[in-house]
Amino acid sequence: MRDPAVLDVARLVRDAGGRALLVGGCVRDGLLGGAPKDFDLEVYGLSPEKLKATLAPAFALDLVGASFGVLKLKGHDIDVALPRRETKLGLGHRAFEMETDPHLSLEEASARRDFTINAIYQDPLTDEILDPWNGRADLARHTLRHVSPRFVEDPLRVLRGMQFAARFGLRPAQETIDLCRTMTSEGLAPERLMGEWTKLLVQGVWISQGLAFLRSTGWVKYYPELRRLIGCPQDPEWHPEGDVWNHTLDCLDRFAAARDAAGPAAPGEDLVVGLAVLCHDFGKPFCTRYDPVKRHIRSLGHDEAGVGPTRAFLKRLTNEERLLRDVPPLVQMHMRPYAMWRAQSSDAAVRRLATKVSSIRALVRVAAADNTGDEACGWLLAAAHRLAVADAKPKPLVQGRDLLARGFKPGPRVGAILKLAYEAQLDGRFATKEAGVAYATGAMDVTGAAAPYVLWDWNGTLLDDTDAAIEALNVQLRQRNLPCISRDWYRDHFAFPVRPFYARCGIDLAHEDWDALAREYHATYAALPKRLNAEARTALARVQAAGGGQSIISALRQDLLDAAVADCGIRGFFDFVSGVDSLDGESKLARARDLLARVVAKGERPGDVVLIGDSLHDKEVADALGIRCVLCAQGGHSAARLRAVAPTGETLLDALALAWTGFRAGDAAADGDGKGAAPCC
Repeated sequence: MRDPAVLDVARLVRDAGGRALLVGGCVRDGLLGGAPKDFDLEVYGLSPEKLKATLAPAFALDLVGASFGVLKLKGHDIDVALPRRETKLGLGHRAFEMETDPHLSLEEASARRDFTINAIYQDPLTDEILDPWNGRADLARHTLRHVSPRFVEDPLRVLRGMQFAARFGLRPAQETIDLCRTMTSEGLAPERLMGEWTKLLVQGVWISQGLAFLRSTGWVKYYPELRRLIGCPQDPEWHPEGDVWNHTLDCLDRFAAARDAAGPAAPGEDLVVGLAVLCHDFGKPFCTRYDPVKRHIRSLGHDEAGVGPTRAFLKRLTNEERLLRDVPPLVQMHMRPYAMWRAQSSDAAVRRLATKVSSIRALVRVAAADNTGDEACGWLLAAAHRLAVADAKPKPLVQGRDLLARGFKPGPRVGAILKLAYEAQLDGRFATKEAGVAYATGAMDVTGAAAPYVLWDWNGTLLDDTDAAIEALNVQLRQRNLPCISRDWYRDHFAFPVRPFYARCGIDLAHEDWDALAREYHATYAALPKRLNAEARTALARVQAAGGGQSIISALRQDLLDAAVADCGIRGFFDFVSGVDSLDGESKLARARDLLARVVAKGERPGDVVLIGDSLHDKEVADALGIRCVLCAQGGHSAARLRAVAPTGETLLDALALAWTGFRAGDAAADGDGKGAAPCC
């Protein structure tokens, strides 16, 4: 439906001796049966001064674009422009000299337009169609064709072609493709790029056709994250559509179909989800391997590996905080709905997932576009609705003001207790503010006791990676036609240093390069899924809430350790994160000595330090340092092996409770009062 003001402008211009013609998208969309929302009018036969004088009595004019011959009518989505000549002077979209000329012919004035379908004119008073470049025929043939050789003057038109192909299902003319291949991006401003990508994803119906246009014009080279998808293989049993590029295009078309069927989403969500679908497999080129034993192409860990390329892609397009914040986690978690459905994960796991993404609803939309399966997506969304976390992160029930109202003084310990209470809330320990305040108050009372300084082991203790370690080793064994090992055998026999253990697995070290073996193992291990121990955040928060210090000591190489801890989002809990210098699998004792010296330099007593780990080697390191050790039976060693050498907890929180009990018991013995206290671990 046309804004009546369009007719008013056309009549005023006619009465002043000129002619106003609709042009561009409003004419195109009208011919396609749509209802345009904004209108561009081009006025012939009136000078700029006369045009302003003609319209000013009837409309409030916005003169921001007047220097370019464009007037905006306030209160209306109508732009009124004069025909103009444009002369390109250099690179960039601003390097033009413009001269308005109300007496230009229609053919000359329209030659500066981009595509023939956007160079169709209509007289709003008579509905006469004027079509100097046969755009109406191209529209009927679903053909995207440039107007004239002047098309090359603005390189953004290539991306406009991309989004037009996607929105209207257009096939580009070969001569247009050939012309686009001669053009370069000329350092286009990010905000201009983002505008076209937004239209592709939010308005595109056949998004695959838009990206096919990007590829056929060669412009995919400006987006290396996309270019790497071309030719990246997938297993045909699971992906008969072909390589990752084809899979991504299929996913985007599924996203578009579901987007249009579902109706309006939350503001901005369609763009966030669309970008996440576009980027969801950016990690596959770095992780795709052929497994000669299972005879399948696999891309283990591609969800994690895709986060970095996604951020790089987005940063070249936008500095919008929401997109940079919300899209990468959806890429990182896009396989989680299926995994959680298969595992029938707990309510606590669903709540924690809600804290990691913009919304579980958005994540389910990404997973559905990835063809995860209706059952898995439906299960997760139903669970999220039941827990009231489908559209937002769980809000903390306990606030600082609740504790301050009960007489606690502001300070770091209040903040730490609030973190501890939130972790307990996610675990389902309480569901009301009153119960939460009672929990937090009790934790504040308990954690008033002195706390040990905890040196945490990383692999197998804070990081749940035992299955990844076993699979990485089994990959090496399969490649050498050696029998694989079971989880139980691994936990009964794994030990430091690692060389003798490898020999026990059957690998002939006399004919292997140990450094190459280590690199091979870590390359496979890095691509396998790993996650933080389910109790790690709670354990770390409890130590922090009690005022205790904590650091990490690991046999993992320092750079890999730093990256892993940062990716888990827990670096802020630690004073120091200390790894080793190589991948050789030797003892971490030397680095542990240095770490203990740094901890003591902070004012801690060695007798107040406890090492919590998961292996016999952790006990050996603690003994060599002269500090206490508590072990956790969830990692790389069996409980029976661990209990033979040190106090051992079945879970991480059990181990922390033992560490705390032993520490308080030691304090009590020193004080001679025979009493000890442990927090509610």
